[in-house]
Amino acid sequence: MAWILSIVLGIAVVRVFFVGSSESAAWLFIFLLGAFLGFIFKGMFLGEEFIQETVLNYTNKVLQMVGERLGKGALVSEVKKETVQPEMKETIYQPTVSKSVEESWEEQTIRESQNEGIMKNTKIEQEDEYIAPTVQKEPEIQEPSFIEKFFAENALAKIGGILLFLGVLFFLSLIFTALGPVGKIIIGFMTGFTFFGIGVWLDTKEYNNESRTMMGVGILVNYLVILSGRYLIGDGSSIVATDVAVVSGNINYLTEGTTFFFLILNTIFAIVASLVYKSHSLLLFSFAFAYLNPFLIGSVGDGTPYTLVGYSAIISIGAFVLSQLYHNKDEKDFAKYLRFVGFIGGNILFLLAPFTTSGQWLLKLIFLGIVSLAAIVLTYKNEEDTETIGTFFILTYVAFGILLITGGVANILHTGLAFLGYIAFILIALATTAFIILVGSVASLGYLLFAPLILIFALLITGSLYFIIPVILGSLFIYLIIFGFLYEVISAGFKYLFFVLLCIFLALSHFSLGFVMPEGMDYMTRFGVVINSFVFLFASYFFSRREKLEYLYTIGTIGTIFLLLPIIQTQGEFMTVSVISLVLFPLANILAPFINRNLCQKDLKNLAISLIVGILFIGGELYNYGEIAKLFPGMILGYSFMGLAILYFILGYAMTNVLEIGLNPTGLMKNEEKKNAIFGYLGVSLSLFSIAILVIFASEPAVVASIWFFEATLLLFFYSRIQDIKIFLGGLVLFIIGIVKYSVFITSLETGIYMQLIPLVAIFISFILNLKFLDKIDGETRIAHDILHLIAMIMVGIGVMNIVPHTGQGISIFAMSIVFVIVGFCYNLYASQFLKYAFVGFLGLFYINHIFGLSDIFWTLTDNNKTHLKSLQYIIVLLLGVGLYLRNLKPGKFDDMKIFLNIPYIVYLFIITTQFVYDLSDKSIFSITIYWSLWAFVYIFNGISKDNQTRRTIGLYILAGVILKILLYDVWFGINDAILRVVALMFVGGLMIYISTLYSRKYPGNLLKEFSLTNLNNQSSVSVVKDNTEKDALLEEKTSLVINEKISEMDIGDITLVTFTMNSGKSLKIKSKNLIKIAKLVERKMGKSVFEKEELKDIHHYILDNYRSELSAADYKKVTDIMKEFIEVGGKVSFE
Repeated sequence: MAWILSIVLGIAVVRVFFVGSSESAAWLFIFLLGAFLGFIFKGMFLGEEFIQETVLNYTNKVLQMVGERLGKGALVSEVKKETVQPEMKETIYQPTVSKSVEESWEEQTIRESQNEGIMKNTKIEQEDEYIAPTVQKEPEIQEPSFIEKFFAENALAKIGGILLFLGVLFFLSLIFTALGPVGKIIIGFMTGFTFFGIGVWLDTKEYNNESRTMMGVGILVNYLVILSGRYLIGDGSSIVATDVAVVSGNINYLTEGTTFFFLILNTIFAIVASLVYKSHSLLLFSFAFAYLNPFLIGSVGDGTPYTLVGYSAIISIGAFVLSQLYHNKDEKDFAKYLRFVGFIGGNILFLLAPFTTSGQWLLKLIFLGIVSLAAIVLTYKNEEDTETIGTFFILTYVAFGILLITGGVANILHTGLAFLGYIAFILIALATTAFIILVGSVASLGYLLFAPLILIFALLITGSLYFIIPVILGSLFIYLIIFGFLYEVISAGFKYLFFVLLCIFLALSHFSLGFVMPEGMDYMTRFGVVINSFVFLFASYFFSRREKLEYLYTIGTIGTIFLLLPIIQTQGEFMTVSVISLVLFPLANILAPFINRNLCQKDLKNLAISLIVGILFIGGELYNYGEIAKLFPGMILGYSFMGLAILYFILGYAMTNVLEIGLNPTGLMKNEEKKNAIFGYLGVSLSLFSIAILVIFASEPAVVASIWFFEATLLLFFYSRIQDIKIFLGGLVLFIIGIVKYSVFITSLETGIYMQLIPLVAIFISFILNLKFLDKIDGETRIAHDILHLIAMIMVGIGVMNIVPHTGQGISIFAMSIVFVIVGFCYNLYASQFLKYAFVGFLGLFYINHIFGLSDIFWTLTDNNKTHLKSLQYIIVLLLGVGLYLRNLKPGKFDDMKIFLNIPYIVYLFIITTQFVYDLSDKSIFSITIYWSLWAFVYIFNGISKDNQTRRTIGLYILAGVILKILLYDVWFGINDAILRVVALMFVGGLMIYISTLYSRKYPGNLLKEFSLTNLNNQSSVSVVKDNTEKDALLEEKTSLVINEKISEMDIGDITLVTFTMNSGKSLKIKSKNLIKIAKLVERKMGKSVFEKEELKDIHHYILDNYRSELSAADYKKVTDIMKEFIEVGGKVSFE
């Protein structure tokens, strides 16, 4: 089979270059040359040794999985040839239960000197028992997800390879103009196979991650060459004669069918390569191209849907089958992602398949339902997390919605067949959701029950829904039945939410009926609305009798009011229906408490609200409020405050009756807490009264405002000494009065009159003094002042903005930056927690305003020939940075929230300097790419050199942004700047390869946790051990599991001897059972049996520190001395 596949592939490749030839001699030449290339391919990629190694690897994994399924908890001994060293990828032994060691014995240690030909035997025998008092369970270590594994497998090299490929692509596009068609194809295939050959060579050198990257690049180049033969490369020799003229054209080398065939062939080759070389990323890449193939040849949207639907169904089934195989091999994360690829890709092709009849549309719907249901069933069967099931359901509904939208072609949705189809689809999806929630007790998926309601409502408002009222009424009954089935599964909160959302659906549907019906609602429609409304009302009242659901009475009452509003008429032909509704509703609302005793015995507030709302609704329908409103056209602001003051005074007096105390000194002294409540009402009343007087009679706003603020500061000073709450409340009253008066003063400010800053400075000083006096006051007492202080500070800022001229040249931004620096220093001395967070929030708004306004400022300066004022914007950034730096140096109130100050500024600095670079580089998008990559490099290089994981994580996220920008923007735009685009892509790609080498030298394969957001919360960055992931995992277990307990769980089977063959020529043979277990464990952890010198040094120290041998001290020292020599020179480990 390997020979056949190799020869066929070789012939196919050669055929690409001679596609236009039809002579028999040419066919003979193609066959011979293709066979020759097939021999080369067979020798390089499908050799006998490679096949044996792959089969043995899979055999070992199957045996290991069978052993674990049988409960032996043992590592199954590997089946290997003497000359074969199978590569173990991502296999980490993680014991979960520590058991007592029943017996451990070490029989014999033999050191053999091959140079001298003399074998020295040292027999060490000892038996001892170690019994743990209890069986302890370790916390299970969560398996990394596929995305985490992707980034753990040298992702920088992968992405760098992609960028390098793009750079080479654009470079080739520059030189292609000098080559002919054949030369272009030859160079393309040579490039692709060169990349792939480099990948194979890297694999032989055990650079697994880099090799997969280069293989993927090679396969991608092959795709490009095939498509070039279809769209770009031709001989320009065709001549077509017409009745008018003779037209010359361009003959493409590959036809549509031939192109599609080679694309499929290349895809199959990619899938096979990914399976052979065990590359998850390459497999996903291959399936993605499998779904893209119809788009690449431009056949989507032509003809009938049968070919495209069948093709996509085959690919999706293949993806699901492979997904299940990977799941059975316990690679659950990758299986899930592969299932997502099959689901999304298949549904996209189903949606894009052309159709002209309702039968063809229904065929698409059937296949969409089959693929979606298969993905959901497989996910549920595999007992995966509920979020994944929910995601599949949501994507299914989205795909179904898109299919409904496209179904409007040729009025397909208006046919009875399509109506039955999408109603059946909705019912099946709803039944599946309810079944999973009920049988699986997965109440967290309850939100999916309401997706069909959204689809039905969408069909309604688009006019595509037949039998509107029966469908709405049927949906209501179905959902009430489902509620009854799921009653015991869902929580009380979700039960309330269920009725609320059902009410919203019905209300929106009722209100929409008038719009979707051109002639308005007829009598039967209005009668149907009434039935829907009262079914909902009676269902709500019925379930309100259940425990903890009494508030359904209120929900039903308020909801029914909204349901009835669209059909209520006090006159006209539909008045009868309205009158019936207005009679039945209050009767049900009033009689319900007599039937449902819960409403009277539980929370009276529930009963009162429902009754009052019902009475107001009826009264509102029977009484005209319009005439009364005409009697009060408006009121003066001062008298409004006066009326509020009187109202609060009356409420304060009423509070004395509610609290059952008298307005006399004796009653107040005996009820201190109640007294405070009364004083609160009366104090607010007095405050409102003062505001009213101030608004009505004040004539000098600046002076009066300053006086009020000064008096408030004076009262707060006395409060800081006396600590009497009444004084504090008086100060707040005066503060409020000052704020109100100051609001009038702001309106009188004139732009450019800088003398008006004097009262603003005086008021600002008053505010800072208030903070000083209240510095040691916390809790609710302080928060009231802080809120007022914040309001007043906002008004001060508005005053400054009114005085500073607004010329669009950034002067006002500069002024506000100075204000923020001054306020920041003051708040660092006296601000409360609330004000500190408020300051951070407003500073963030300033950052956002500056970022979005900078382009307008630069445009205005350029238009006015004042580009030198751009330096003012640079000074703003520098001024804010210096202020932040000085605040970080000086201890103060911001010590506990430096992260909230530093991180927003860094983000602001990143964005604003990006705009600076864009402006300075004459608006070149590629300068931003280079600039961002330098930011990322600085963070990553600094993080690697100083072992700072936080900085490395930040740098990697910036680098991810660079990659996203390149893929979404750079490769599609900026054609006029092609040279700089090549420079940027090559620079970023090379930089990423360099960063990958830095990681490989210091943290080989250790990107597993680099993208975790938890790294950003580390107070001290985590230094990663300079070794591979497997060794790191072994060393991290030092605090959780001693080596004695670990090896007790291992079953070494028939292995009785381990041989250490040193690079110096000496060998060591050990028969000690425990030491054999340790050697086997290290081999599995490291994934290999040949070690360089000093490679096992850290593990050796770890074993010396933790392993407790039963040998005597002298005998154990002999063993460790011999092992030390092996570690120093390196060598090979083998088992017999």
